[in-house]
Amino acid sequence: MGPNVMNAGINLNQILPMQRNLKRAHLIPSIKDAIIRGDFIEPVLLLLVEGKIYCRNGHHRIEAYKRAGREFLNKHEYILAELECQHT
Repeated sequence: MGPNVMNAGINLNQILPMQRNLKRAHLIPSIKDAIIRGDFIEPVLLLLVEGKIYCRNGHHRIEAYKRAGREFLNKHEYILAELECQHT
């Protein structure tokens, strides 16, 4: 399946961004606080493309998980879709 996708989760440092800047960075502290409290956080949408994992939706949440001291996303915290590329 490509990168080190573990049963326990995915290493946050393996996730590559699909956008350059966080447009609403002011939201990250409140998301981080919610993570620390254990509140429900909508799963991050990830794409597996040619062995690399990209964040399709959830860049702010990924940054908040990192700021909360997390190294991995647990299985219930992400949705991983595999995208097959057709080479011609």
